[in-house]
Amino acid sequence: MLRRKPYDARAELWSVGVVMHELLSGTPPFRAANVARLLDTILDARGPPPPPVGTSEVGASLLQALLQPDPFRRIDFARFAAHPFLTPRATPPRPAAPRT
Repeated sequence: MLRRKPYDARAELWSVGVVMHELLSGTPPFRAANVARLLDTILDARGPPPPPVGTSEVGASLLQALLQPDPFRRIDFARFAAHPFLTPRATPPRPAAPRT
């Protein structure tokens, strides 16, 4: 969108990555004084920023896939929906409470 070229749904996945990064770190993944410099910063990075400290391996994997500046290398919706970070894990059943 910042390039003012046609874009597809992967632009929305970029937004998901930005929000996820901000939720995990409290800061945006890229910073700049204005939109033009922000675009330059993103393009100069040549790849996703490192994940915030303390991010799980599976969370970092998703974040890196979402914040891929090249939209053709960015994760698509099918892979996003199937990513292990988003798929529920089976939880073991809780032991029954002791009867008194």
